Amino acid sequence: EQAMTTIDALSDGDTVHSLPEPGAPVLVRREGGGAELLDEFGARHLDAAPEDVIALAADGTRAVHARATTTEVLTLDRTATGGADGGLPSLTLDGTPLALDGDLIVLRHCEDGTCRLSGHDLTAPADPLWTLLDAEETRGPDPAGAEVPARLGQAPGLLDAVRTTGVLPSVPLRFDPAQGWVQLDIATGFPVGRILAGPEEDCRVTTTRPQTTQQDPLHAVPLVLTVCSAEDGALTATAFRDGEVLWESAPSPPGDWAVRLGG
Repeated sequence: EQAMTTIDALSDGDTVHSLPEPGAPVLVRREGGGAELLDEFGARHLDAAPEDVIALAADGTRAVHARATTTEVLTLDRTATGGADGGLPSLTLDGTPLALDGDLIVLRHCEDGTCRLSGHDLTAPADPLWTLLDAEETRGPDPAGAEVPARLGQAPGLLDAVRTTGVLPSVPLRFDPAQGWVQLDIATGFPVGRILAGPEEDCRVTTTRPQTTQQDPLHAVPLVLTVCSAEDGALTATAFRDGEVLWESAPSPPGDWAVRLGG
């Protein structure tokens, strides 16, 4: 059984975000604040400030609502119960969301000049699965599927990519000014594979949706993509699977390029 629903017309600055999976919800984000979550049964409204970030989980089962210092994780299953005042079932944790995969979420929280990354199981969120210290200086990844200048310029904020795509990735990436970019195991917090890009390299970094590869055509997993600029502007693209190099391109001709990293 399906329902028909009506929402307000889109205005300049409103954005629509969706996932490729059949039956996945659609997120309509309003420039003035608020959002609607649309599925085959209708629309559900979320109140939010314009500066908040709302995004779908990569598998479409949850959404996150990131405020200044907290993250509310919303369950989108229509059969789930427990929402306050008829709203979506949710729980709120301290920190900024970096990744959400199934029941596991990674958050970054800073207090009194000390920053930490922590992994939580949403079925038992009171105690983190793991915690590690994080540098106060950091940056976020780049938005998959959006065109950006190849040279970094101003580093993206932690949630800039999520705000652009409307999707929170399932793979946690961490930038450390001493180490550079690494992929973390969402269940343990341990680094996965090799360093993706050094701190001194001028690189764009993003994650993709799950993809199969020639090496493993039966199991789709997200990839990490980097595009790094040499001093003359020549670009080298690299794909990583589970922290190991899957392929690397030959350098492009020198120049002033824009890039679009695959979604």
